[in-house]
Amino acid sequence: SLSLKDEGGGEIRLENPSPMRLFLEGIELMRSNKFLMRIILLDIFTTPFIFEFKYLSQQNFKNAGISITILGFVFGLALLLSALAKKYAYKFETLLGMKRAIFLITIVPGVFFVSLAFISNTVWLIISFVLVRILAEIAGPLFSEYRNSHISSVNRATAISLISMFGCFYLMFARIIIGKLANVSLGYAFIFMGMVIVGASLILRLEEAHVKLPELAYSKL
Repeated sequence: SLSLKDEGGGEIRLENPSPMRLFLEGIELMRSNKFLMRIILLDIFTTPFIFEFKYLSQQNFKNAGISITILGFVFGLALLLSALAKKYAYKFETLLGMKRAIFLITIVPGVFFVSLAFISNTVWLIISFVLVRILAEIAGPLFSEYRNSHISSVNRATAISLISMFGCFYLMFARIIIGKLANVSLGYAFIFMGMVIVGASLILRLEEAHVKLPELAYSKL
């Protein structure tokens, strides 16, 4: 708790909310705020599976006859360009507009994943890997801004922790499925990842009102 002095010299005690109270408030916020829930679900279900993509790409590159040297160069290039892309994420959004930008950022990785089940061209593999990494980095700060527009600073840390926990649960189960499919065929794993992302991008597509008009999130309409 925090103690302050009032004008008469008396002590005012301000109680900090308990962790359980903040947890319950975070749950209630996500349950009642339909716009925030939409943003969270879109963020979670369009995650581009970077760890899994990197792992599966190594086998894909090997199957395409790409040397370890080139593979290392591609990974380094993707890392460099994705770092630059993250820096200019908001400019990308401004250039295309919020609605178009977030739709492309979420759906394009899914399209690439599906294509990788059928295309093994070396140039396409490299382009796909680099662009997916770039788009993943751009998505991060944008989704963070969209979420924060609906979350007060008081319980923001708790809400973000809850969102992260839900994301981890999803990835835990998704990775099991991806691993099982990859053991059968890399193509099956890429199709699964791609279809989940494309489906979520279409079903949970964001409009500007979902971000810029948070007061409508609690309406019955």
